[in-house]
Amino acid sequence: MSASRPATSLAVLRVYRACHRALKGLGPAPLNGGIHGDWGTYSHIASLQGEQSSLISQLFPYVPQDLSPNDPSQYRSCIRSCFKQHAGEQDLAAQAQRLDEAFAALRVLAEQRYLACCSSSCTTDGVRVDVTSGYHRKATHVNGQPVQLFTYRVRVTNTRQQPIKVLGRSWTIMDRSGTIITRIPLAENAIVGQRPVIPPGSTFEYFSGTDLADPPGKQSGSLLISVHGNGHDKPATMSITAEIAPFPLELPASHSSS
Repeated sequence: MSASRPATSLAVLRVYRACHRALKGLGPAPLNGGIHGDWGTYSHIASLQGEQSSLISQLFPYVPQDLSPNDPSQYRSCIRSCFKQHAGEQDLAAQAQRLDEAFAALRVLAEQRYLACCSSSCTTDGVRVDVTSGYHRKATHVNGQPVQLFTYRVRVTNTRQQPIKVLGRSWTIMDRSGTIITRIPLAENAIVGQRPVIPPGSTFEYFSGTDLADPPGKQSGSLLISVHGNGHDKPATMSITAEIAPFPLELPASHSSS
């Protein structure tokens, strides 16, 4: 009869298996950096490589960082590798450390699954728009009724060969029944007070938000874009209406029953 596994070793195995199962819900998309900005803030981003590398190191602190950040298919093999690497661990302190790492990875994966459910991506004529929403907090509307606040992050990436300029946006917000509660028509109304110029290969990111009395809901829209031939100081050569694909406004599981 084989000796039974120590309780700590069994806990490590079970949590890592839970991580393995959780990865199945992420799909092929890269890891999501989450919602960390205040409403109205914005920034220009030259590369998202650093964000991806940081998230990968949180998930896999125990393996060499030779993963391709844009290849989630490798993540599950890393979990399997960790099972094999620590299957015979006897040192209790080392087991406890692996358990802490496993729980930390599980928390990251839980957040990633929520963010994946609340995201959308769409490319129109070389302009990619990625949006992620997230629950912010409860608040009180001007009419005195309680509402739930949601923050959303919009990333506009220029995959064209020419600079682009974002002139404005439209929004349509629906409640859980599909009733439109907010509609902002497309116009040169700027985004968070800016009309950013985005060079080829670069990304502009901004944060904003909305409220819902009775989530979940859904939000969609479009961006008015001008394309400039040899530089942003040159006259626009064409205009694009870039789609913002629908994305959910949804409470996380920890708040859904409140």
